[in-house]
Amino acid sequence: MDDSQILTFFLNNPKHAWSAREMASRLKMPAVARKELRQKLKRLAAAGKITVHRGGGYTGTASIPTVTGTLKVHYEGYGFLLPDTTTGAVDSAHPDVFIPARAMNYALQGDHVLASCLKEKEGHRLEGKVLQILKRGRTHWIGRLERRGKGYVVINEEKMAAVEIVIPLKDLKGGRVGQTVVAKITRYPGPGQLMTGEIAEVLGTPRDEKTETLAILVKHDIRREFPSKVMEEVNRLPDFIGDESLSNRIDLRNKPILTIDGINARDFDDAVFVEKKGASYHLYVSIADVAHYVAAGHAVDREACQRGTSVYFPDFAVPMLPSSLSNGLCSLKPGEDRLTLTCEIRFDEQGKALEAWYYESVIKSVKRGVYEEIQSVFDGALFSEEAYSPPLRKNLEEMKALAGALLQQRALRGAIEFDLPEAEVRYDKEGKITAIKKAERFFSHRLIEEFMIAANVAVAELFSRHQYPALYRVHDSPEAGHAQEFLEFMRNIGVKPATIHLRQPRDFARLLEGIKNHPMEAVIHQVLLRSMKIAIYDPNNRGHFGLNLRNYCHFTSPIRRYPDLVVHRQLKHWLKGTKADARLAAGKLHLLFTHAAPQHGRLPLMPLYGLADLEYFGELSSRRERGAMEAEREMINYKRAVFMENRVGERFFGTIRRVTKFGLFVELEPYFVEGLLHVSDLTDAYYLFDDKRMCLVARGKKRKAYSVGDKIWVCVKDVSIENRQITLEMA
Repeated sequence: MDDSQILTFFLNNPKHAWSAREMASRLKMPAVARKELRQKLKRLAAAGKITVHRGGGYTGTASIPTVTGTLKVHYEGYGFLLPDTTTGAVDSAHPDVFIPARAMNYALQGDHVLASCLKEKEGHRLEGKVLQILKRGRTHWIGRLERRGKGYVVINEEKMAAVEIVIPLKDLKGGRVGQTVVAKITRYPGPGQLMTGEIAEVLGTPRDEKTETLAILVKHDIRREFPSKVMEEVNRLPDFIGDESLSNRIDLRNKPILTIDGINARDFDDAVFVEKKGASYHLYVSIADVAHYVAAGHAVDREACQRGTSVYFPDFAVPMLPSSLSNGLCSLKPGEDRLTLTCEIRFDEQGKALEAWYYESVIKSVKRGVYEEIQSVFDGALFSEEAYSPPLRKNLEEMKALAGALLQQRALRGAIEFDLPEAEVRYDKEGKITAIKKAERFFSHRLIEEFMIAANVAVAELFSRHQYPALYRVHDSPEAGHAQEFLEFMRNIGVKPATIHLRQPRDFARLLEGIKNHPMEAVIHQVLLRSMKIAIYDPNNRGHFGLNLRNYCHFTSPIRRYPDLVVHRQLKHWLKGTKADARLAAGKLHLLFTHAAPQHGRLPLMPLYGLADLEYFGELSSRRERGAMEAEREMINYKRAVFMENRVGERFFGTIRRVTKFGLFVELEPYFVEGLLHVSDLTDAYYLFDDKRMCLVARGKKRKAYSVGDKIWVCVKDVSIENRQITLEMA
């Protein structure tokens, strides 16, 4: 009996788990053939073509629900499959699938797999088994080269993916024992075979700053160098703006436009200006016209697409575009002509958008504003007319008034206001870390955020009203089960929610408003964020739940985000068609927000990008964005470990931010640094984890417990640079 006949049997008999004996009996097979049948069943099960159940019976994969997705592996061996879609076996109440260690079927961290999908008896979670590895998530792994008997292995000790890779002697390629290396996989693990590889790159000595930085870049697949073809293409670009580039552009060089960024900002792709005209405010948001220099499909564009985003670390950045573009031709430097794409929006005095215009432009920024300095102007603490001329001051005052109105509109529509501070690493002149603090946020930060959101909304509205294909920034609503779990968490920690249900964004906004200045505020923000979905790029517009917006895209940062460049290209292609349209002002698109239907009939040109293109860009950019965020988070944790390494034994006052079954995560004062106090170091009693109240309770002492938000004294017990981990003990 061959494999196809066995698979056909399962296809025709899907509602029963068959043992080899039952199959042989049903098929009237002679006893001598049963041993061969058992061997074939085991082989087909190992290959993922049929499924073996705990009782020993077999079913075809077509008879059970299956799902495809990406694996996140825990260091204890089990994993979670993050589905590609929420349709089919994985419903809205079960957004991921638990994969026990015994059911991993040799799958590794990041692999794209096909898995079975069965509900546990309790109904709380879907449990599955990896049936087939569709695509390996990594071709390279980072680890420490060690001697093992007469051979060599690379040991990767990531907390989420511990593996060992056998390295044959001929494939050492100059690597030495004890070094941190990159191993290229030559054979993946399987039945009776170990994972083997060859040394692709030697990063250096463990714990060395350069080595650790390289390891983070390689681990998260962040491209370090631009290919020669990209640099050749960039070098052919002119280093000045010729008159021919200015034709058919709206000239805004007479307006006091300025950029406003952080003191350590590395690129300047947005400039703003506000003027009051009667009872209306006109907001000009001019964005670097990167698409003018980066042609679709050329070498620079292909590289930018694969990078997806710039990656920002405390002391350096890995740009999406070469520096001659990101810091040169495209950077909106003060006093220099720059090509831009402008979204001009008219608001009433209450901050409601009335209409918008979209056009290619040229600007000359009058100043590089810094958040702290702009805030000083707003606070009346900076009076220098040399730094801020009367026209510029008037512009800033009108900006302040419009931003205040926009913030009121934001509150009225019920946008969710997360308070999630960012870490700011401070250095001395020698480059040594002196402190890690929570970055300050001013009204000037919120002003720029609101102006960028307004422009993003206006562009998305234009595409949506005309049903013109676009790449939207989509944030789906949270799963109902997760929202209820969050409400239960609040009740269990003794905080009465301001609402009994969480369905609409304004419900979340009301809840967060009700805990302002509460001791648990920061913790509740963190827990709530973990219960929500992540925002992605998708041409299928489903709105932005967090901002409570029906239409939203990213338009304002094409120097550092590829989706913004895609939006620019689509808009510029549309603008190109308007220049020959007598119904429109040359080179301008116009939208009245008070009209629900498109105002100009049929579209003048076929879109540059179709749905398939946009889906590809969206999926790739979303993935690269997640990788960049993980790399930035790991780099901050590395810097924290370096900073705390010389503070072992020191005593700190701290706040418990998270409680797990294995211990307490404590944020130390006065630094924005978190460490783990393992449950085994709580020596005054035996502690058990209460998952409902999210606390550790001393056995036999119900009143003795450690909960989220508690203040405790701790000492730094140990610091692991390799694992980016700070271990604490009770003071």
